[in-house]
Formats: sequence, C-alpha cells, structure tokens
Amino acid sequence: MDEVIEALKKWSNEGKQTVIAFVVSKKGSAMRPVGAKMAINEDSEITGSISGGCVENAVIVEALACMRSRQPKLLHYGVTDDTAWSVGLMCGGEIDVMLQPIYSSGEGDFDRIVVDKISALQEARLPFMLLVLLSGKKFGHTCILENRGGKIDPNAAAWVERSLFPKLEEMMRTESSQIIETAAGQIYVDVGKPSPRLVVIGGAHVSIAFVKMAKLLGYYTILIDPRKTFATQERFPEVDEMHADWPVEGLEKIQLNSGDYVLLASHDDKLDLPAAGAALKAGATYIGMLASRTTKVRRFKLLEEEGFPREQVEKIHAPVGMDIGARTPEEIALAMLAEITAHRYGKVE
Repeated sequence: MDEVIEALKKWSNEGKQTVIAFVVSKKGSAMRPVGAKMAINEDSEITGSISGGCVENAVIVEALACMRSRQPKLLHYGVTDDTAWSVGLMCGGEIDVMLQPIYSSGEGDFDRIVVDKISALQEARLPFMLLVLLSGKKFGHTCILENRGGKIDPNAAAWVERSLFPKLEEMMRTESSQIIETAAGQIYVDVGKPSPRLVVIGGAHVSIAFVKMAKLLGYYTILIDPRKTFATQERFPEVDEMHADWPVEGLEKIQLNSGDYVLLASHDDKLDLPAAGAALKAGATYIGMLASRTTKVRRFKLLEEEGFPREQVEKIHAPVGMDIGARTPEEIALAMLAEITAHRYGKVE
C-alpha cells in the first residue's frame, strides 16, 4: 500500500479531497488480486490500480461522487453486468470494490489519522490489519489491528469476536486479505505486511541489476559488502540499506531472521561462506548462491565440514536462478528473481 498511502498523504497536505479504492473480492480471471488498491483525488489523478485498466475510469467517476456525498460505497463489476461491458471488463472475472472517502481528522471513520497510522506502521516495517465493515448500520467503519510477534491484541476491536483472532493471525501469516463473516456483519480484512527483506552479499556488477529489479518487485533491499569500492551509493542508488561490514557482522547488525531472503553474490569464499553459515543458522527462508556447479560442490563440502548437516546445506539454491539461458547481468538478475518469486509463492521449495 506504500505508494497509495504516500499519495493520499501528499494530496491531503495539498488540501485535496481523496478516496481510496480496495478490491475486496474477486472471482474468475480478474487481473488484480484481492487487496489491490488505488488512490483517487478530486482532480481525477490516480495512484495504484484495481484492474488491468478495465474499470479504473468507472471507479474514478464513482470516487468523485463519494467525495461529494462523503459516504463510502461498495461497487460490483462482472461480465454479466451491462456496466461491466460498458467499462470493458472482458477478462471473464468479477470484482467488488470498496470506496472510502478520506475525511479530515475526526470527521469520519477513515480519516487522516488512519492514513498517518498506516504510514507510520509501514515506515516501522510492522505488520497490521485494516478492518472495514461492509454491512450493517456501521457500514464503512474501520479499525487497525497491530500484529506484534505474531499475535493481535484481542481488545483492539470491540466489534470483532475473540474467536476470530486465530483466523486473523493465520491470514496475517499467509498474507491473505479477504472478507470474513462476523456477528457484526461482513468485514473486509486488508493485511498490511512489510515488504520481505532481500539481503545481498557482495556488490558485484550483477547485484546492481538485481537490486534495481528487486525494488520494482517490492522487496526491501539490503547490501552487505566490506569492500568500499563495491558498496557505494553511486553504484546502488536504489538500495534501502547498505552496510560496509563483513557478512557475519552485517547479518548480526540487521538481525537476519527466518523471514529473510539471502543472495550470496560476492564470488569470494571469504564473504559468501561465512554468510552462508550465518544464513543457515538463522533459518533464512531462501538462500541463493551465485556459483558454478564446481564451486557449489566445493562450497557445500566446506559447509558440511563446518558441521552443517548435508540436508540443511542442500537447501541452498545453487547455482541460483531459473534456467532461462541468461547471459547478461540483467538477464541473470531476472533469472534469480524469478526463482525467488517462485519460492515466495510456493512454486519451488
């Protein structure tokens, strides 16, 4: 939601009326998933998207009406509707879109305070859930549930039964935004989870393209390399964090954990092997090693000699990346990110 929240804050600071649109439900082959968002202002400017371009114009018109009425609205678009044909939703899917006008602080359920709170949680990289009532007298009512250490405060929302909190925590774990049924009515639950951290060991040439592409895919990027010639802001202007440390020290500094992705790309045993050991000990969700098959065999043997079980060492993806016939640094970066994406969504182990 980062770009959408950023736009809402900017426009509100400029005194413009704004609306946020959520895809709260989808069926069939709709282009965008549940949780897709778009921000709209009074000048019909938009950030984000809720379809493949099919219904954006129609939603902008409805959003402008919401600004005038100051009331939230739930919209439905599907191939069986005349409206769907007129706006071009031809992909065979159906979507429900919730429109929420952003009020001045204290004027309504979804106000500037909510936007600022979400922005602060995103900046602090803390997981949260935004709950929106889709039915009943309090239609459009919202609240934010913070998730700390995998647990949600059961007293955070009076209109959510405590029995639902295990389900909410599972939704947080699986990043699954969806509608749930409660005694208060239907509630759309939007999961706001921090971007996964992708740690790159070694500022080699391929790492430059890799970091650029990873940022486009929404990863939070960290570069660790003690070689000051390689780890420079000029070479990596997009990187979120840069640490001129030896790998073990750098990984301790960032508190590498089981949710992190690690790429070993220095081509130097003095950097890659200690980093591999630290990543294995931390239980990183993905470890990729940029190496030839010969180097892989040698390094795996060295890790086993250090005491790592063979089955653990073999979880390292090496040579890293899907086989797409990559040759250039950019193509190699694409192959590596393709494999990481497949791992993230359960397509490869």
